[in-house]
Amino acid sequence: MPFKVAPAARGYLDQPSSASHDFADREEESRALASSVEFMTEVLRGGREIDAFHHVLTFYGGGGVGKSALSMRLQAWLQGKLHDDHWGAAPAVPNVSCVRWDLNRSQGDIDTVSMMMSLRAALPPIPEGWKFFDMALLSFIQAARPGEDLKLQTGNAKHGETLANAFQALADDVGGLLDVTTGLASQSVKLLVALARRKYEQHQMKRYPELAQLIDACNAQEASTAPSPELAADVLRIADRQMSEVADPSKRPLLVIFVDHFEKLQRDDRRNGEVALNHLIAALPQCLFVITGRNRLDWHAEARVFLPYHGPDWWPQLMPGVIANPRQHRMGMLSAHDTRLVFQRRAVRQGFTLGEAAVDRVVERTGGWPVHIDAICTLAAGLSHGTGVEVSAEALDRPLDDVVRRVQENLTERQARAFRGACLLPYFDDGLAAAAAGADEGDVASMRHHAMVEPNDDPRWPYRVHDTIRDIIRKSGPEVSGGWSANDWKKAAQRAIDYVEQKYREALAQENDLVTVRAAALGIRIAAENGTWADWFVAPAAVNANRPKSAFGAAPHEALALLLPRRATHPETDALLRFYAALEERDVAKCVEELTRIAGESLAVSRHARLWVAYKQRAAGHFDEAIEALRVLVVEHPWWRIPVGQIGITMSQGRRFADALRYAEEVDDKSQRYVRSSICLATGRLTDDRVLSWDRPGLSRRFAVELLGGKQRWAARTTGADLCAVDEALKTAVNMGHLGAQRSCHLARAFTHLAVDELFVEDTAELEILDSRAVRPSSHLAEVMALRALYTGSRSDAQRAFELWQAAPVHCSAWLPTETYLLELGQPVVPGAAQWPEPEEDVRRRWLGIAEGIIDRAKLAAS
Repeated sequence: MPFKVAPAARGYLDQPSSASHDFADREEESRALASSVEFMTEVLRGGREIDAFHHVLTFYGGGGVGKSALSMRLQAWLQGKLHDDHWGAAPAVPNVSCVRWDLNRSQGDIDTVSMMMSLRAALPPIPEGWKFFDMALLSFIQAARPGEDLKLQTGNAKHGETLANAFQALADDVGGLLDVTTGLASQSVKLLVALARRKYEQHQMKRYPELAQLIDACNAQEASTAPSPELAADVLRIADRQMSEVADPSKRPLLVIFVDHFEKLQRDDRRNGEVALNHLIAALPQCLFVITGRNRLDWHAEARVFLPYHGPDWWPQLMPGVIANPRQHRMGMLSAHDTRLVFQRRAVRQGFTLGEAAVDRVVERTGGWPVHIDAICTLAAGLSHGTGVEVSAEALDRPLDDVVRRVQENLTERQARAFRGACLLPYFDDGLAAAAAGADEGDVASMRHHAMVEPNDDPRWPYRVHDTIRDIIRKSGPEVSGGWSANDWKKAAQRAIDYVEQKYREALAQENDLVTVRAAALGIRIAAENGTWADWFVAPAAVNANRPKSAFGAAPHEALALLLPRRATHPETDALLRFYAALEERDVAKCVEELTRIAGESLAVSRHARLWVAYKQRAAGHFDEAIEALRVLVVEHPWWRIPVGQIGITMSQGRRFADALRYAEEVDDKSQRYVRSSICLATGRLTDDRVLSWDRPGLSRRFAVELLGGKQRWAARTTGADLCAVDEALKTAVNMGHLGAQRSCHLARAFTHLAVDELFVEDTAELEILDSRAVRPSSHLAEVMALRALYTGSRSDAQRAFELWQAAPVHCSAWLPTETYLLELGQPVVPGAAQWPEPEEDVRRRWLGIAEGIIDRAKLAAS
């Protein structure tokens, strides 16, 4: 009999009609999840012994077969959120919690911190609480994001609330008088964990002998946007251990972690993200991982030697031929039976009727391909207008390309335009799609209920169109009714980029660095995917003092590089992507080689590439090469003042003060002031009138943050630092990803805490972490250790400061105060050659006077 329905109830168009809600009717896959959950329940609660990893259930297959939809439907089934009973009741297993790690936006790396926070947010309460896991997790996150306000900057309200609750529970337990109403600062987290450790280590922590060592390792780890996956795995092992120790097995929580779009990690030649995920999954053998992606998981292969856990001994259930779940499942097309059921359910939901012959034909036509099924159902609903009338087989029995075009033709003119705008974008909200299409937001909202639109796992951009559908719409030329030409698509891309620029500038004006970075990344990605370019990415090479700030000057390359594709077809966009990738290269020679190549291409970013060649060379102590790169810029871009001043600054940093002063006489007044200010700061004339103000309007956001850090360092050396101002500056520097500003803030803290042992140790540990990230170590750690030795008379502190000085590959002028203090301490320092602008002893005497003031203020603060 035909699938016949009553007219759709009022409001049915408000329900999403995408495949993610309807087409994943795969009985085999639901049974696979059910049996996997039962297996893991026996492992976690029933004492089932396992001698290898048996906790990964995999579904893989080509594009458009419904992997993401299946993943979301399986999760909704477990959570009791399905609105039909096609699969029946979910497994009757108590205390199951779900986590979703969506890798769709990954460029090959994973956001370990966010993934761990989402896991923590999903954990239900247990009798003794998660205090040991929380100690490890808080230690890891504060080390991975030193100085960051963990509560406010998680990017997810639930994650922030979870961290705040974990923090408060620990504080209540240890009796700490710590306030989280204004956020979770790094130093507060470290202090709380130290208090908890002190309380628990005599008794409860004996069950976790590795926890103390783990906390120490977190405090010493390299602060990075890609934190150590080994350390992250060790943190998760604490959670796994706590699960096992819940006395009542029925109260042990079973976590089911859905990992979607795994192929994003497999496409990246570096495989960094895959290695990290291998670590994390291996650390949680009592949790079930449900992985969906295009390719079979081959961790069982002996050849995958770069994975920490590989081979059949570790992953026997990933081997071909395994029957019992959890195992790997290849997702082909839906069976004919399942396909018929999909059409039946969609007909009821969307208000159309299909005769038996029509059903037979569309089942055969689609071959069970979910994307094709979704498109036919969307077309049928449009043709019936939700009235329940029967739709003929001739109208629906068409290839996917024709069906998609018919859906488009069935839309109103404004809806169709909105749909094309949506197909331009990797993800969108109504405002962005409307801007791309040149339509109203109401047109987009209406279109979403009549076209193939799917939910996206990002609340900021909640919708997406499947890549297969996007490709069909993009390839349909202007000969199709309402179709766009190549030029139309580029104009739409420009409108979208203009809209994103507006969001970027709003965030910039509010100094919301996180949104600034995301908006800049989205704008560049749209340009990369559509073969276009926008001047706001990199300011054009022309004199215009009033031009708005570019993304290049406002968004840090450290954050952008993780969010961008590797290459693009437009030469300008491609060069920018290569530039960001080059700055992430830790090998200085390779970095300089690629930057030099970009510098020779006469593109918008080329002058910046040559400037960064100079910066990288200078950081490595190659002062002559840096000056030569800067002189080339002065010749090529005579209007650009930055390289003019940087030549003199580079001379100053290379201790060529006489050369710098002579050079200053030859340049314009503004550049001259920069050079003279650099010399004053290097030689201890910190309050000289020639030292430029730290608060200067009209600067790029990056340089403003650099000066913000410099201001804290200067204040600590002159009148004393305001620790509240230092902490605020530090949070800004971390969110911006500005390493130099972070160093300056921690130096200011260490100066202030010189006479407080515990805090001084914490501050110097942070400086050590930041040094590990840099091309060269800074002089800051050696300077504070030398100051500490001057204060305490400690020979060991003096020796450590000397060893740090001795190990430094480059001794630029920033090392002058350290050398002065070491000479005063009688250490065998041989200062580098310098062109002194005045008698050397006068410079040394000034720095000793500065040291005396720092020590006196530290004593006063400690008392």
